Amino acid sequence: MKSIIPLLALWQSVPSESENKEETISQSDRENIYTLIQELADQTKAFALSYHFKDVRRCFMVAEDLLQHSDAQIRSAVSNVYLYSLSTLLDENNSLSSVLRSLLLPQLRKEYYSQLRASLP
Repeated sequence: MKSIIPLLALWQSVPSESENKEETISQSDRENIYTLIQELADQTKAFALSYHFKDVRRCFMVAEDLLQHSDAQIRSAVSNVYLYSLSTLLDENNSLSSVLRSLLLPQLRKEYYSQLRASLP
């Protein structure tokens, strides 16, 4: 099983909104962010499928913090990559999906339900 330590390092390196960073994220850094967010999603899925809910919760905490305290590009990556990747597990009608939905933190839950509403006719 992969370690989430590189992802925790990403989480800690993200400037908060109060740091007022003037430069934008370069294209290569943006691609790296999307890759790391996808790795976080893959790790979250692996933890969920092996019933390691404490680790799932930690992954959700990283994603939640990125949604709350990062710039628009990173929030977009979390929304478009992370939640979209997890939607296959979250959208099922079984006990695992119920547990995962109950573990979603407020901002992640809000974003997940926004995506659900957007996909309805």
